[in-house]
Amino acid sequence: GVLLELGTSHSGWSGVQSLRRALLALRARGKVVAVYAESLDASGLLLASAAERRRCACPAPARAVPRTPSRPMPARSRRALRPRA
Repeated sequence: GVLLELGTSHSGWSGVQSLRRALLALRARGKVVAVYAESLDASGLLLASAAERRRCACPAPARAVPRTPSRPMPARSRRALRPRA
């Protein structure tokens, strides 16, 4: 198998895409492809998407954003959205 440790990428998008194609070709031949990263940028995410196993040591968010419960739209708002004849 292959373990790819991602760092800061200095290659362009064409280099990232060709590396991703190579990783997918390895997976097609039955090899295990794993990716490890301290942090992920857009190119790192693209490469990680080609791996069978991914591990990121990214710091967790400071706090979770609370979800607001979804409420049905009031009837008067629904009437206001209806097209008028």
